[in-house]
Order: sequence, then C-alpha cells, then structure tokens
Amino acid sequence: MRGHGPAVAYHARARQLPVSALIRTILTEWLAAHPDTDLAKASSEVADPSATRPRQQAASREVKLSIPVCEALVLARRARAAEMSQGKYVARLVLGSPPPPASPELKEANAALTRSTATLAALCVDLQALARSIAQSPGFDTCTARTEQLSQIVKDHLILTAPLLAALNPPRRAPPSGTA
Repeated sequence: MRGHGPAVAYHARARQLPVSALIRTILTEWLAAHPDTDLAKASSEVADPSATRPRQQAASREVKLSIPVCEALVLARRARAAEMSQGKYVARLVLGSPPPPASPELKEANAALTRSTATLAALCVDLQALARSIAQSPGFDTCTARTEQLSQIVKDHLILTAPLLAALNPPRRAPPSGTA
C-alpha cells in the first residue's frame, strides 16, 4: 500500500474493523458502483491525487485481501488497464482517487492490435476455404500443404493474442438491475 498504511489503519480503527475488512469493503463497493467506469473520464474529474500524497513515501506494508474471484479478476484487469500494480490500484481506491488513465500510446497500440487480429481472423477463414478448394483439385499437393501451414500460423497467432486482447479489453457489464 506504499505509504498509505497509517491512513488505512486509522480509518479501520475508527470503524472498529480489521484493515483487510475495510479494504475489502471499500474495494467491493467501488467495483460494484463503477462497473463501466471510463478511467480517462473519471480521473479527469478528480484533482491530481499526487497533491494529497506526502512528499516522502512511508514504508510499505503488505496486506492480504480475500475477495471473491469475480472481483479479483476485475481488480486485476483494471489495475493492468491503469498500468499499475494491484496494490497501488487498491491504495488509490482507499484514498478515494481513481487511477490515472492508460497512456494514449497503449490505447492506440491496443486498437491497432485489435484491428490486426480481426483482419487475421478473416484471413484465416479465407485460407481454410482456399485449402479445401485446392485439396479437391488434382496435382496441387504442395500448394495445399503450404496453404494449410500458413493457415496454422495465423491460427497460432490468434490463439496467442486472444488472452492479451481479453486483458486489454475487459467486457462491459450491464449495470445491476434496480439502479438508476
């Protein structure tokens, strides 16, 4: 929590809660209240949290969080999207400051990777159709093998990039029913 331990401990004592329970409560409430938060918009509406941070960083203390798996996955995705560790991300939430937006270069790279992968997925389908067509024609064994090999290379690329794209583009959840 890098420098926020005393403040967190103070708030936990004031509420007669263990530190982990306080952090879990704050984190769960914040994640539930902000399912579709646009990090860039949220951080532009709040003053720079570095102004409220002490000049010297206090010693860090490790805190273990036990939260449901779904919230842990959301925490991991959002911390990655904000380009910070999960500990720093939670510390910012405890202070009431949303994390800074991801860099524009990362967003551009993410968009380019998404477009490129979509193009490759379409190409893979076309290559498979071409390989089937060639396989039905006599005398094209070498061409069929090369086309199938190329198709496999594209498939392998798509398999490797799928987790990266999923991490960079967390799914948008609908707001809970009964909320305004």
